Amino acid sequence: MQRPPPSSRRTSPARNWRPDRHRESPRTTGSQHGFWRDQLVDDGSVANSKEDALSDRQFQLLLEGARRLDAPYANQARFIIFATGRLGMRAGEVAHMSEQWIDWRERTIHIPPFDPCTKGRGDGQPCGYCTKRAESIADHNQNVTVEQALSTRWAPKTAAGARAIPFDFETRVEMAVERFFQTHAEYPHSRVSINRRVNRAAEAAEGLDSTRVYPHGLRATASTFHAARGLTGLPLQAFIGWEKLATAETYLNGTTEATRRALRSVHSSR
Repeated sequence: MQRPPPSSRRTSPARNWRPDRHRESPRTTGSQHGFWRDQLVDDGSVANSKEDALSDRQFQLLLEGARRLDAPYANQARFIIFATGRLGMRAGEVAHMSEQWIDWRERTIHIPPFDPCTKGRGDGQPCGYCTKRAESIADHNQNVTVEQALSTRWAPKTAAGARAIPFDFETRVEMAVERFFQTHAEYPHSRVSINRRVNRAAEAAEGLDSTRVYPHGLRATASTFHAARGLTGLPLQAFIGWEKLATAETYLNGTTEATRRALRSVHSSR
């Protein structure tokens, strides 16, 4: 697929979305409600997975496992592994990502605060993942119906999840994003397919404990990877999309990879 000229590309279709700003769009007419998406609460919390972060060697083994898969699994698995394990994207973000989120000139992915989900089996219907999140929101927010909550899907897990993610810091990451969107306009499958492709790559990898490889663990891998290379608290928080700086600080304090690199730096100078 030939890349359009940079000047013709959309950089962030919904970066400043609010219910009262997009009434002209037929895709967002269901979202005209007097409550904010980021004020809604659900039970979508995920346990800390720092202990399951992969080392650089384990990450490479996982990529080799992805390479052993048949097409189109190999290309999709490789993209997912880089998106989660180097770009720190959540599985739900990857599943809802489209090329419209990418600014090719700036080499940046812009995750919007809202992007209507139409990935369900019915024509223009939200996917099962968004439906479950909407049901959870309705359960945890008085006077909010499932239909109202559905009108806010898809959205990042938290307001901090709407962020800019540069992807040109490493050639392999940049090429993985480029090659995936040469054949896809968006991620073509469901949220659960993210887990399946990661699982298949892990099972195909040699010398890797596949039971400890999963999408959120790969997000922890990205956090550890960047912290070990010197990314400080606030930039790491913004890059990964955490609400609290304290979460970033848990990755900055005493990671094995950071200790190893510091030791190499000290001893190589003697």
